[in-house]
Amino acid sequence: VVILVMDAKAGLHTQDEKLAGIIEDRKKCCIIAVNKWDLAADKDTKTTGEVEDAIRQKMPFIAYAPVVFVSALRGQRVPRIFDVVDGLVEKSAKRLKTSELNKILEETVTRHHPPSHKGKEVKFYYATQTGVSPPEFVIFSNHPDGVDDSYKRYVVNSLREAAGMEECPLKIFY
Repeated sequence: VVILVMDAKAGLHTQDEKLAGIIEDRKKCCIIAVNKWDLAADKDTKTTGEVEDAIRQKMPFIAYAPVVFVSALRGQRVPRIFDVVDGLVEKSAKRLKTSELNKILEETVTRHHPPSHKGKEVKFYYATQTGVSPPEFVIFSNHPDGVDDSYKRYVVNSLREAAGMEECPLKIFY
């Protein structure tokens, strides 16, 4: 698990985005720790949500990463990071039964069919989990090249939600 620490006072920097990109490319679990939260001015009940939305908007490729607001100097909510790490380790080591995975895939495809490829229907035959930490899956298809990026994101998000892996990066091969 990688902990990406950001300064609440300084805001998001280009280097934070670059690091987040590397974390996503390597499919590592990530926690975004917003430090110096005690010094952030003009906080109210909506502020954390607004800051979290801004982070997710700036770095949508790791939108799954949990955000924790801390003050390292005062020790505020720092122990929460360890609880989140434990949860991420557990979720990323989760193994799904092939039957469970195929049910999730079937429901995903039923809700929204994949677009056709060169005039032919893209079909998914079955899926299997091939690894953990991060969870890795292979989906067997008649036209693996025909699965476009937006549909791949849809499958990843559906699988994350249905399998209880919302905060984990997933590797899916077609």
